Amino acid sequence: MKPHHSAGALALGFRVHTGWSAVVAAGGAFPQVTVPHRGRVELLDADSGTSRFVYHEARELNLPKAAELVHRARKAVHYAASGAVKLLMKTLRAAGHDVTVAAILAGGARVPDDLAAILASHALVHAAEGALFRQALVSAAEACGLEVIIIPERQLWQRAAAAFGEDIRQQVAARGKSLGPPWAEDQRAATVAALLALRRD
Repeated sequence: MKPHHSAGALALGFRVHTGWSAVVAAGGAFPQVTVPHRGRVELLDADSGTSRFVYHEARELNLPKAAELVHRARKAVHYAASGAVKLLMKTLRAAGHDVTVAAILAGGARVPDDLAAILASHALVHAAEGALFRQALVSAAEACGLEVIIIPERQLWQRAAAAFGEDIRQQVAARGKSLGPPWAEDQRAATVAALLALRRD
């Protein structure tokens, strides 16, 4: 599998949490992977008046009010994600980096469009909150001109082993020794996702 992006290109890798996401910018190839940025993207402004656990709150309301709450939350999350990713891209490009693609790790649950169905299931409530923040990142990255690759997190290391070799976990851990902290699971997974995105045919 050959990269179709330029040799010096970087990818963003995102590992999303409720209300925020770990992000790395990564490029190159093992063992000398380049990681010029590791950080955190806030996906909901503190002064927005919206809870990051919006679907949990919506369960306590009647359906019309729940729909209104979710709509407000979606607007707030998309606004915050857009601003955060624009700022990140501006910073990276000002430093001379060529960022071409974003990889976003995703959960496995499929979230229906029907709000009532979501609110009837605690598992779907959790899945919907995750999807809310991931979709905001997708939109924000696309608005910055990035190609977006969605990678199911449960497939990440299997795909990485096929692309980079069975010792990929050891390679990633070893790279962290020279990069220094933070190099927890968030950073390792986001880096591998970014490198997979760069190799995409």
